[in-house]
Amino acid sequence: MISLIMILRSYLGLSQLQLAHHLDISVGTLQRLEQGGAHGTLETYLRLSDLWGIPVDALLANDFTLIPADFFQRHPVPKEKTIATDEPSIIGFRGEQLILAQERARVAQEHPNLLPLVRRTADYPRLSGYDILSFDCDGIPMALEVKSSIQEQGGFKMSANECETAERMIAQNGQYWVILIQDLDSNQPKIQRMTYQHLLATRCKSMATILAVPKCPPKTEKNNIARYRERLGIPQSDFAGYLGCSVADLLAYERGNAAPSAQMYLTMATILGVPVDDLLMMEVPHNAAHC
Repeated sequence: MISLIMILRSYLGLSQLQLAHHLDISVGTLQRLEQGGAHGTLETYLRLSDLWGIPVDALLANDFTLIPADFFQRHPVPKEKTIATDEPSIIGFRGEQLILAQERARVAQEHPNLLPLVRRTADYPRLSGYDILSFDCDGIPMALEVKSSIQEQGGFKMSANECETAERMIAQNGQYWVILIQDLDSNQPKIQRMTYQHLLATRCKSMATILAVPKCPPKTEKNNIARYRERLGIPQSDFAGYLGCSVADLLAYERGNAAPSAQMYLTMATILGVPVDDLLMMEVPHNAAHC
């Protein structure tokens, strides 16, 4: 779920500490409000409603469409950030700008009052795991992750943080979309949009491209999960306990009969002290840690 309170706080350039101080609540309480894990008192919502000049109903229902138009008149759109000068960043930025222009044109027709919020997450302090915040035809927020290539058959990669963010949003009934752009320099770049769930189901075979999303390790007698675990001398029962899974599940992961989640891969990599990508390889790299 993309929290209205979190987005407006970031839009206004407020830290959690600053907003919590204004509302006379703890930072922990504000974090739970922003994560949708707990509801505050009516007094807190009334105070926030007065502070920002938006209806209490918008806060309680997490309904972006109820934000009054004069909110953005009172709080002009912040200046957008510039980009780094290295080539991969420029390619990524150009792809994001292409999609951002398309999204702004669509949202301007469907929900013009939400247009100021359609921005790159680089312009929202402390937002990460996706590139663009936008809204669907019903005014429900969407996280857009844009992957760009100047090649006609360019490959793409999703980071562990992006996969973790996508899974967390989906678990909270949020929307996480992946947009693939190929042949960016042409007059008609190839653009494919898909939900993260669809991405996992198809592995993007229709575009003949490979994304580094969570998938089953190669089905071998022993994959890198097992190799790194054994290299550190960690018994299966102990490792399963660290991961919070059963020994049977761990055995399936190590034999390639099941795919760990993105969060599980991240936890494994942290415990084993190796990059997530190393766990997906068939052989342990020669320069790997613990060699």
